[in-house]
Formats: sequence, C-alpha cells, structure tokens
Amino acid sequence: MEICNSAFDKEFEMELAYTKFVQNKAKKPPKEGEVHRPNPSKLTQKIYRNLAKKMHPDVCREEGAEERFKKVTKMYEEDDLVGLIKICNDQKIEIKEISEKEMELIENYIVNKEESISKKKNVIPWVWYHSKEDKEVLKEKVYGMINFDVKGFEEWKQKNYPTK
Repeated sequence: MEICNSAFDKEFEMELAYTKFVQNKAKKPPKEGEVHRPNPSKLTQKIYRNLAKKMHPDVCREEGAEERFKKVTKMYEEDDLVGLIKICNDQKIEIKEISEKEMELIENYIVNKEESISKKKNVIPWVWYHSKEDKEVLKEKVYGMINFDVKGFEEWKQKNYPTK
C-alpha cells in the first residue's frame, strides 16, 4: 500500500499532533533524566546471556557483530522475550536448560503479544491506513468517535502552523 503525501494527509498529521497536544496538557512532564525501562525477567536474562556467549563483539568477529549485538541489548533492556527467542532461532543458538515453567512463561508471553497486536488493529491509525473507504468520510467518522474539537484545532493550527 502506498502512502500519499497529499495536503489531506498533511492536514491529518496536524490533527493527530493537535489531539496529542490536547491529551498531553493534563499529563505531568517527566522529571529530567527520568527514563522508564522494564526490569528484564529472569528468563529474558537467561536467554540474553546465551546470546551474549555467542554474539558479543568480543567473541564474534564477524562483520556487523557489534550492530547485531546492540539490537540484542536493546531487546534485553525492553524485556522483549519474543525478539530474543527469534534471534536465537535465526542464529541457530540453542536455549539450554529451559524448564517447563519457563516454557509456559514463553507461551503466555507469546499469547499476550498476539492479543496486543490484535488490539492494535482496532486503533485509529491502523484502521485509517488499511481502510478502503473515502478518507474524507472516514475523517468525519473519526471526528465523531473522538469528539474532535474542529474549532479548537483550527485555532491551534493557526498558532502552531501559521500560513505563509
């Protein structure tokens, strides 16, 4: 599917920016230097260590090893169990000593990810992108669904995106 850069799409991007602006006004700004990261689970740590033994740049001298390991580290920091398992599979690295309980955790994690993906298919950007409906008609429906303040948007747009 091709993404078009029409004036309509640019207007829609501004509308999304306005909606985000309105939603974020009520939120407290994060404290300076504050970053929220999940604590990797013990299973994620175990799989990460298995990967590190084979893929760490100090061990693996292949070209691109450092970049690949950065991706692995990012997945570890984000507690991305499925991503780490996929890399193990792609690199043919056996995950040793996985207990039945840990296998159950992996299966539950995968089910949760599938549910998360399924829910994302019901959000406006996904529906918008995949819809075959006329974008103007779809836009009016979305406005109604989210109680979009068209007048407030126009005022905000003039302030933040003045016409030349």
